[in-house]
Amino acid sequence: MDWRSTLQKCDREAVRALVTETGFFSPDEQDVAVELVDETLLRGKASGYEFIFVDMPGDPPRLMGYVCFGPIPATQGSFDLYWIAVAPASQRSGLGARLIREAERLAKIQGATQMFVDTRVAANSTRRPGHFMSAWDTAAQPYSKTFSHLVTPRLSTSKRYSFFAMRHLQRNAPMKRGR
Repeated sequence: MDWRSTLQKCDREAVRALVTETGFFSPDEQDVAVELVDETLLRGKASGYEFIFVDMPGDPPRLMGYVCFGPIPATQGSFDLYWIAVAPASQRSGLGARLIREAERLAKIQGATQMFVDTRVAANSTRRPGHFMSAWDTAAQPYSKTFSHLVTPRLSTSKRYSFFAMRHLQRNAPMKRGR
């Protein structure tokens, strides 16, 4: 698999295809994923979004996973993990955890001291945020062996469970969850 952080015009269609293929995201959420690609293609670093892509070599290459992250405006050292998606064929392979680790590594280089994530799962879904939180925990292993497993589901008016997690990016710092 090939890793890259350079955004290409073809990523617009590849991101839409991937987030659709996962079955986790609504059409509106799929549109937002593509909008972040468009914003970054238009404004570059000034958009505040960074991407990491993992492609399966081929002609054309196939997007297997990606993560989008960036600094939270008007904060110091706080970053958001905005998006992460992994193709169904690569789920449960550790690719999501590796994407998170790489996003954290690059964020730390830019001065990040904490990273936040907010994940939602449809109330009638058979998948719970555990699939994401398990990747989050796996990615945290180099940083901490002590986790606070306070994960509180909230049923919103959109009938989606909302989970929030935050982890300090210094070594041996505990992860906090809640919302």
